[in-house]
Amino acid sequence: MQQEHSAIYAKTQTAIPRHLCLPIVIPGMTEKIVEMAINSSGIRETARVLKINKNTVINTLKKENRVVHSNTHSRGRGHTCL
Repeated sequence: MQQEHSAIYAKTQTAIPRHLCLPIVIPGMTEKIVEMAINSSGIRETARVLKINKNTVINTLKKENRVVHSNTHSRGRGHTCL
């Protein structure tokens, strides 16, 4: 049930506005996606259960992975300094 709204970001040569679709963030959706991934649910299953697009699931997991890696590297875990 991912809803979208649009924003006018440009106009054509004939002054017709162009719209950019922007997803509405649903509170707690990221946590549900990550929790299902931890419990070995597949991408297609997660998308079907949460009624969202599978690309949304993939992008959310990629973003979450970047956040986890950036937090561990900023604290210096896993690196030995001599």
